[in-house]
Amino acid sequence: MKRISACWLGILLAMVVASLLPLVACSMGGGQASFCDAGEADLDYTGAGGDFAKYSLFRFDTGAAARSLTTPGAGEMIDSVSSAVVGQVIVFAVAADGMNAVTIIGGEGVTVRPGASMVGANTTRLMYCVIDSTDDDLLTIY
Repeated sequence: MKRISACWLGILLAMVVASLLPLVACSMGGGQASFCDAGEADLDYTGAGGDFAKYSLFRFDTGAAARSLTTPGAGEMIDSVSSAVVGQVIVFAVAADGMNAVTIIGGEGVTVRPGASMVGANTTRLMYCVIDSTDDDLLTIY
């Protein structure tokens, strides 16, 4: 009996993972499939929770300068989730496409943990927003 080469197993595993990526992308963003290309601009979603909720990826061109993303307030973000409960997680990604970083700034009621406050140069990072209170409209970004 011949042994199956580790190379063939690796190829098979890569094919299985690649075929499942569309399912993962849809489940991570709550069905969101679009992205926001900010280009060489800062984004401020204060007062625009519904617009923010449309996107699962925010891309910034950070080649010339650092950029920033200001999230909507916690109430707006919580309202964009159907049947929101404490402990529920909202996920989005931020991409710093260039030599500078992107700073994440929380709107009203949004606490951004120090480890999540900056997306380094040439990096894409998932942000996890945990709903802390639906009564007081509080959430934390990790």
